[in-house]
Amino acid sequence: MATPATRWAAFAGAWATEPTPERDQQSASALDRCIDKARTAWPDLDVPEEAFCAALGRAVRREPARDVFATLERVAAADLYLATACALGSHDAIAAFESSYGAALDRRIGRRTPAGLAAEVRQHIRVQLLVGDGRPPRIAEYHGLGELQPWLFVVVARLLIDAQRVRAESAHASAADPSAQLLANGSDPELWYLQAHYADVMRAAFADAVAALAPKERLVLRYRVVDGLSTEQIGAMYHVHPATVRRWLAAARERLLARVHDSIARQLGTTSEVSSVVRLAKDQLDISLRQLFGTQGVA
Repeated sequence: MATPATRWAAFAGAWATEPTPERDQQSASALDRCIDKARTAWPDLDVPEEAFCAALGRAVRREPARDVFATLERVAAADLYLATACALGSHDAIAAFESSYGAALDRRIGRRTPAGLAAEVRQHIRVQLLVGDGRPPRIAEYHGLGELQPWLFVVVARLLIDAQRVRAESAHASAADPSAQLLANGSDPELWYLQAHYADVMRAAFADAVAALAPKERLVLRYRVVDGLSTEQIGAMYHVHPATVRRWLAAARERLLARVHDSIARQLGTTSEVSSVVRLAKDQLDISLRQLFGTQGVA
């Protein structure tokens, strides 16, 4: 077991070239409590104290206010301990991770993936999360500033977007075939016609409409539509009631659709198909947002 001085040295060492925090009794005690909480939650996991203290140091370093004691008091120590063990390649930790989060992740993946690809996508995401593919596993990016499960849902959503983009690029040639598009669109000739002829118009309209939103509106929409967070989870981030988040989302969607309508009308002029294109854009709002946010990377 590491000494208090060794613990603090590992914690402060994670600050790299930045000014390291001075050791005070209050913060040192908070560091010890984090270790105790983590070990109590995961008594069967063997994580080197220096590695866990370094992870805690990286968590505090990310906080703009840099209040060492306050951050250590609110960090999700047990979740960070498990994530640290997984990042170190502990088979016991990965088994514990699967037991705690595997089923929820698989349900989320299943809802967003064609049935025939679900097993392959689940395996791909596990590799990215827990093993890495020419880079450190994504679980190593978790810093404990918030619970692990919502963070996992955000990461999985982004990995799914990446996987969908790869599949779309590989299927680009066949997507140009009208018969393939008809099948993809439920064999609806009018829907295929509108998508084939006005895709660029709708894409430009959505890009213009999203750019006109306030930064918070874009971010909240991304959390809900792309990352799949609930209004309760988003409310927790902003310290507001879920009902407030629902009002934010409704207002953002209303402004977005109004802007999309104006942009489409402006691009098409007096074309008789304006109302049909606007209706299609409204029906595909969430899909268009996922695609747009996915290509932009951030909201």
